[in-house]
Formats: sequence, structure tokens, C-alpha cells
Amino acid sequence: MQHLSFLFEKYPGLVIATPTVPIPGWKIEHQADLTNGLSDANTSIRCMEYAYLANFTGCPAISFPMGYFDGTQVPASIMGMSEWGSEETLIEWARDGEGILDVDLDTVGVDANGAGDASDHVVVGKGLRIPSGKGGKWVDVIAAARGSST
Repeated sequence: MQHLSFLFEKYPGLVIATPTVPIPGWKIEHQADLTNGLSDANTSIRCMEYAYLANFTGCPAISFPMGYFDGTQVPASIMGMSEWGSEETLIEWARDGEGILDVDLDTVGVDANGAGDASDHVVVGKGLRIPSGKGGKWVDVIAAARGSST
């Protein structure tokens, strides 16, 4: 907690971003798993590895969808954690991130406020799109670490 406090003081407005979960979930190996369920403590712990820091330190965190795990239709999310009492910063961060997922919300029966009935649906586009325009605060740190220009 002292190190987090140091980071939040040195970098005001810092949001620490991680995957929400590092894996797409449990592997279903037997048909009985679908009926009876399964328990795999190691996988459960692995799925929570990024949430532990926020949970044990009391830092607020939020997550939002960012795409899909490779080769699957399983959604993947990004989680942001910030300084104690900075929930507004996280909500703004997640609102900025909503535009990354290429989702068409103009479906029949949905008004400008998103109201509609249960028959409405969302049409998912071709995946992620990179934010553009002035003032973008997103940095591809993986590409930067690899020395890529994209």
C-alpha cells in the first residue's frame, strides 16, 4: 500500500491498467462438467490474480470489454485501478475506453438514450479500433517496449 501511495502521489490521476482476467476461463474437458459443474482452485486463483491488488488494498477498480480472446468468442476485458476515493477518474477512464470496442449500437427499436425492448440486439463489428484524434491519451506500451512504431 505504501508503494501504491507513492505512485499515486508521484503520478496524479494514475490508472493502473491490467487485463481483468488473464485467461478465458475454465476448460471444459468432460460432458459431465456442463451438468454438474467443476471446481478447479488453481484456475480460480489464476482468474483473480489482477483483482487481488485492488481487493486487498481497497483501491477502486473498474473493468470494461476490450475485445475477444484469440480464436474464441469469449470476451476479454481491461481493468483499471486508481487511487483511493478516485471513482470519478475511473468512470471517466472507462467512458473513454468504451469507444475502443467497435460495437454498432444503432439497432432497430433503440432510441438515442439506449431505451428499447427485450427484442433489441447489439451488432458486434470487426473487433477493436484504435482511438484517433487530438487529445488521445492511449499508448500501446507493448509496441513501445518492443520498439515498434505502431
